[in-house]
Amino acid sequence: MQIDILSSLKKEYNNIFIVQNRSFWKDLPYEYNIQKDLVLSFDFGLVNEIQSNGGAAAYFDHIVPQAIMQYYNFETYKFFENWHYDADGKDIFEYRGVDTASAARIELWNEMTYYPRILISLIALKRLSFRNIYYGLTDNSVIKLINMLSIPARSWDCKNRSNLPEYYFPIFRWMNEKVYLINANLKQRIKLFISGFYDMAYFIWEMTPFFDRKQKYVFLWQYYPTASILELLKEDSRVKVVTTNYSWTRRLTKQRNLPIGPIKNKHKAAANEMLALFNKRKHAKYIIEGFDIGEFLYGITLEKISGSLPYYFAIVDSIFAFFKNKDLRLLVTISDIGIINKLMMNYCKIMDIPTYLIINGLLTTAYLNEAKAATFINAYSESIKRDHYRGMGNVFCIGDPRMDYYKKELSKQNLNLTEPTIIIGASGFNNCDLNSYVAVEFDFFNDIMHVLSQLKSEGYKMNIVLKVRANGYISQYRDFMKEYYPNLNIEIYDTIPIKQILGRADLYISIYSQTLFEASCLGSSVLYYRKDTEVNFPPFDNKSELVTASDINELKNKILLFYENDPIYNLFRDREIMKKYVGPTDGKNLERNMNFIYSLVEDGNKA
Repeated sequence: MQIDILSSLKKEYNNIFIVQNRSFWKDLPYEYNIQKDLVLSFDFGLVNEIQSNGGAAAYFDHIVPQAIMQYYNFETYKFFENWHYDADGKDIFEYRGVDTASAARIELWNEMTYYPRILISLIALKRLSFRNIYYGLTDNSVIKLINMLSIPARSWDCKNRSNLPEYYFPIFRWMNEKVYLINANLKQRIKLFISGFYDMAYFIWEMTPFFDRKQKYVFLWQYYPTASILELLKEDSRVKVVTTNYSWTRRLTKQRNLPIGPIKNKHKAAANEMLALFNKRKHAKYIIEGFDIGEFLYGITLEKISGSLPYYFAIVDSIFAFFKNKDLRLLVTISDIGIINKLMMNYCKIMDIPTYLIINGLLTTAYLNEAKAATFINAYSESIKRDHYRGMGNVFCIGDPRMDYYKKELSKQNLNLTEPTIIIGASGFNNCDLNSYVAVEFDFFNDIMHVLSQLKSEGYKMNIVLKVRANGYISQYRDFMKEYYPNLNIEIYDTIPIKQILGRADLYISIYSQTLFEASCLGSSVLYYRKDTEVNFPPFDNKSELVTASDINELKNKILLFYENDPIYNLFRDREIMKKYVGPTDGKNLERNMNFIYSLVEDGNKA
């Protein structure tokens, strides 16, 4: 599919400026003509400034039409899924019969999508007529691709860094902090130390004659959908639950951590041997309009995983050693990503041990082939089974254990329509989807605050609460409110669990999120603001029961309908509608999941 530019942009400009943020813009050494030039940036602050002054500006990573980016979503994930296989479909980095490269998915994800997104944006720029391109950037990804595409562009440096905040998601900073743990804090380091102490104590205990070697084991990947399952399994003397991290709650001794041994010379030697043969065996290709982005991604991929492969091999050896004399009956997980999680799944596959996957939230996109690699899958609902899993026979609709909190007895009876509490569930950059852009959360938030500010000036009363996503940075939102809406009172939270906040909502506004269902089950009116351009399954397709606004004018109208108690909001509070999308809300999801798990523990691959 030929790449093109958004129709909202003109086809001809004098100069095009690609600018990191407002600090670079203040140090611009070149002449800028507001009537004839185009400014492209990642930063909401700069795009908003230029547009407010009457200039042409857009988000650099969001200048290509939705249909084109959706096409390249499929192409990107085709390559991402197959990059490590040879022509015979065998993992080039297989170790002791276990596929290991698929475990690197979480480490490679950002690069696998970020570079194609930037490349497509740069190719789109070539569709325009212009005299000069200038760039002032700290993002080396863009600079690298500008040079590789031989785009005749001139750069400038930012010599006087101002204190102006940046309003976009710092994806590489977040990856370093949350995924790679480069900047692990003191609390994380203390937990690692205590974990090591418990592992040593367990190891000594297992050497004694008092240790029960007939114990049945369940490996569990610990996250929100499995948190309550973990606690119940810890209470059951019939099974021993193994995780990758201690839950740091009561009955810690009822849980076993999977100990990971050190990296040895044999692991490094095996990694070096496989890396040396990779270029001869690689098979997948990815070409975008003549540019070999696949070869480019191979270079980045090998650079990133060359240091990780010995660690993966050490994990595989640790798994074999730990379960050598143990009766592992089942793996319970929430995803088929995560390094140890994926290696455990691949180990279970070759050992014929069943795996049970409870999806982690709604699966809403067609291009992703995620959460399909388990023996048995809990997809929550019939709609997810139909849309994402295409009716696969090993998929069951058992429900989300977290939804038990939202049983019918908790639903509100009356909403405050005079002075409602309006809760905003923050948007966020989706690095999985090429149609997302790093400033989307502030683009989304600004539209909502603009409308609410208008309504307050028109005499409408309200209390405003913002819930920042778990991977968001609350300081950015505080700076945002201080700069753009200093006279508007708002409560801002980040670490408080969402269910503690949703109970206050009369109206809840958010992105495509399971929290819309949770708020609805509490009796709140819910509104999906579709600022994003991602292509999603129902009910996030603007054709379903969910009340949706697709632009700022429609957003205001839908909020006014809430104040008028319009019945448009009633349908999505219907429990049968909830069940269609998110599964049962009868308070028995945990019970159903536990029964399913015990049936697998007892009967193996027979569900």
